[in-house]
Amino acid sequence: MRRHALVLVSLVCLLVSGAVGVFARHEFGRLVATTSLVVAGAEIPAYTLITPELLTTREMARTLEQEPVYRRVEEVAGKISTGFIQAGALIYTSQAVAPAAFRLTDDERLEVVSFPVKPERAAGGQVRVGHRINIYRIALAVGPGKPDASPEELLSQRSAAVEVLARDVPVVDVRSTQGEPAGELVGRSHGQSQMEQQAAAAPRYVPMSIITVAVPPAVAMDLVRLMGETRGRYELWVTLAPLM
Repeated sequence: MRRHALVLVSLVCLLVSGAVGVFARHEFGRLVATTSLVVAGAEIPAYTLITPELLTTREMARTLEQEPVYRRVEEVAGKISTGFIQAGALIYTSQAVAPAAFRLTDDERLEVVSFPVKPERAAGGQVRVGHRINIYRIALAVGPGKPDASPEELLSQRSAAVEVLARDVPVVDVRSTQGEPAGELVGRSHGQSQMEQQAAAAPRYVPMSIITVAVPPAVAMDLVRLMGETRGRYELWVTLAPLM
């Protein structure tokens, strides 16, 4: 009987030691095993369109796969850096994002510019993100001695003119003067006092006053110049572009 007991104990010990060995080998393999991960092949400055030439791969500890990092070159190529990335460093998902998420357009040739406009001069304030608009510049020349000339008198002058600054321009953002997204209904929010919640109980409509567009640099320059000219004898009007 004692012999059988000793044999049984020996078998249990062998099974336990085998299980411990398998577990130890698994854990050791998990800790030391490597995998190929994409890293910066050179220093990547902020606001850089990342190309495959700026990337390489390196064998790294497999545990790093659990980090929020990109794993393959094709996952990063075509994205834009949100900050400086050191050569040889892993690229975290927050460090490289789609161009449209960082600069509102995925077309790197376009310049993003915003300008103020009154709702009555922008399709009644109904312009929204995704619309395509035409931008007009109206030149109203006031003749000598006629500072209070009527619109009819101004338009009858030979120097008064209307010209198109840009056609079929994509709208990438629309906001209020306070920077809130235009068109949204704003109501009560968490963290407000009871009095503030009562005041905000009725949702309010956020009016549009700032339009942001993605345009070629030459058009952006015209728009910026026009912002200075509107203080004088020029106005800006925006229309929804016709569907082609």
